[in-house]
Amino acid sequence: MPEPVALPSRIDRVQVYRRGATVTRDAELTLDGHLPDEIELTDLPLTLVDPTVRVRVLAVAPAGAEVVAAGVRVGLWVRAGDPPPKAPEQVELEAVRRRLRDAREQLAVIEAEVEVLQGVPVPERPTGEDGKPPPASPMAARLHLEQFVDEATGRRLTERRALREQVRELEESEARVEERIAAASSAAEVHLPELRKSAVVRLRASGAAPSSVKLELSYVVPGARWAPAYQCKLARDGSHAEIQMRAWIAQRSGEDWRGVSLRLSTASPLRFSELPELSSIKIGRAQPPPKKPGFRPPPQGGDLLFRDFDRELRKATQALPAPRGWHAPALEAATMPPALAPPPPRAPAKQKKSARSRGESTGVYSREELAKSADVDGESMDGGEHLFDDAADERASTPPPSPRAPSPAAAMAPMESMALGRAAPAGKAARGPSGGGGDDAALALFTFPLLRLPSADQAGGRGRLVPLDVREHYRVTALRRGRPVPFDVMSAVQSAEEEARAVLDVALPDGAVDADDITSHFDFAYEADGAVDVVGDGGFHSVALGDRACEARMRYVAVPREEANVYRVAMLMNPIPAPLLPGPAEVYVGGEYVLTTRLPTVPARGELKLGLGAEQAIKVARNTRFSEARSGEKVVAMAELAHDVDIDVVNHLERDIEIEVRERVPVPAPGAEVVVEEVEVTPAWQPYDQQERGQIIEGGRRWEVRVGKGASERLRARYVVKIYAQNEIVGGNRREA
Repeated sequence: MPEPVALPSRIDRVQVYRRGATVTRDAELTLDGHLPDEIELTDLPLTLVDPTVRVRVLAVAPAGAEVVAAGVRVGLWVRAGDPPPKAPEQVELEAVRRRLRDAREQLAVIEAEVEVLQGVPVPERPTGEDGKPPPASPMAARLHLEQFVDEATGRRLTERRALREQVRELEESEARVEERIAAASSAAEVHLPELRKSAVVRLRASGAAPSSVKLELSYVVPGARWAPAYQCKLARDGSHAEIQMRAWIAQRSGEDWRGVSLRLSTASPLRFSELPELSSIKIGRAQPPPKKPGFRPPPQGGDLLFRDFDRELRKATQALPAPRGWHAPALEAATMPPALAPPPPRAPAKQKKSARSRGESTGVYSREELAKSADVDGESMDGGEHLFDDAADERASTPPPSPRAPSPAAAMAPMESMALGRAAPAGKAARGPSGGGGDDAALALFTFPLLRLPSADQAGGRGRLVPLDVREHYRVTALRRGRPVPFDVMSAVQSAEEEARAVLDVALPDGAVDADDITSHFDFAYEADGAVDVVGDGGFHSVALGDRACEARMRYVAVPREEANVYRVAMLMNPIPAPLLPGPAEVYVGGEYVLTTRLPTVPARGELKLGLGAEQAIKVARNTRFSEARSGEKVVAMAELAHDVDIDVVNHLERDIEIEVRERVPVPAPGAEVVVEEVEVTPAWQPYDQQERGQIIEGGRRWEVRVGKGASERLRARYVVKIYAQNEIVGGNRREA
């Protein structure tokens, strides 16, 4: 099968959830009239959750062409790599070794000749016979022989020194060449940072020949989280304001998000949810509730569909001519393709009957069931004796499943827990798709992409979805480029996933609230106005989402009973149709930084109050007077304790202001013989219980007045406390200092 066409892609948009994110990529395929069967979207991060990969066709040109993505499978991918550097090739190494071999042979010859020359003896002077004169001594010959040996030995010793030096230099050259060749070979190996994932997509076309196809690829990565933050910019007079929505984002997905459209969500990416069912109310006779679709076991008799295939394949195999002089060896069935393996010897009829009597069913009907359905005896059927022989043969020759192939649920439970940012429950991994609950449905979504349908010539498990051996699949896909992988690919993928999950343990910035800690009955999404960049280093980065103009007004609050300062309170309206989540906010007034505070949750179109500190241009003075009078000289006379409170408000600002002045009057204890009467209040005030702060008080009152620029306003209140003349209030009759 031809290799798929490699197609690059770019990140277009990202949606970050409480835990994890969905990354969407765009890719465009330009064609010359021929649509490839498969394309490969390359250079994807190792941390993506395989079952969440989705591919769809966005647009096809021209208008009459139609292209659909028929299937997708995820594997590992490495770059083809640059050719190795031009180090000495094997021919050069062989030449060096050949010269080295010749030099060593010459050296061995020279050393042998030196050894022979050193063993040449110089004849001694001949010994004469007794009684005869000594024979003549061959002095000249002896001298010539000794001189010949010395000169030949000297020449060979010189040659030996030169050859030894040559051998040493050639050995060093051989070592250098081997090191360079080894370095060139190691450069072809796959290094850990080069290991990535890819998605192979099958394309099917109809209609006119397409000229270009635009694809969209999306997948979930676990290593991402976010927290809301804000900047509030108010005009100095508080007439208008602007809220800049920001976010702290941390991600270690294995890739940087550059120039992407960003969307932040409070939802969970892989949590199963469904719309509520609104039951209809009908008038008339009661009807039983409709049955909900649930898990249904696969139909029986699936192996019978392959009976014709096996029969024709066996005939075709037998019709192939065998080479002369060759006899088929006795091979075990496990060493041959299942479809070409000879059928095992059939069991006796008694064993067949016992097997059928046990009611075994591995995907085919028993003979009794089929006979009963045909209303005939099983043994009297035409050809019925051998109807199930092919299926029985295939079951007998089916090898046991690989021990390394995990069950789909067990394989995907870690991925699901990784994507959700929580530990996988102990009992969830072993449960099958029962359709009984949300967790089971979510697990089924993870499990199904890990199943594969074997081809017809694979008798073991054909016709049934079998779990994919992820480790073997990763290993095979990583070796497609022909580059050696010197490490375990599954360990590399798991290590990348652990690094991604480490983002969940990174400490939040000061004052930030994690989106996963914000509880709500509804989920909301917040989009960035423009393209943003988020580096995948695992740290938190502040990202601006956009500015929103909002209605604002400035109010002033004073409590002169406690202190003389007047405090500014900015009242802002939530400008977006979603709530403002709790988080830190930097407040600027007139372009100057004032403070950093923490915003509470503000509902959609709700009102936000920001305290901005004291306003020195507004002065408040509180003066009190006390008088005590007796209503008569009788024994049951009453004592009237009159309290007069005068509050002067002076506005030195260049604009009119709205100010709220808070006051408090005494409240008698339950059962106390005390009466408090508010005699005269100018202007009128309203009760105030401080409910917005969650600290209810009694006897609270407040004025809400408007003071013009450069003007002043006097607030007066008089209340009288009446008690029996012979009594006295605990702490003194005077209530005001």
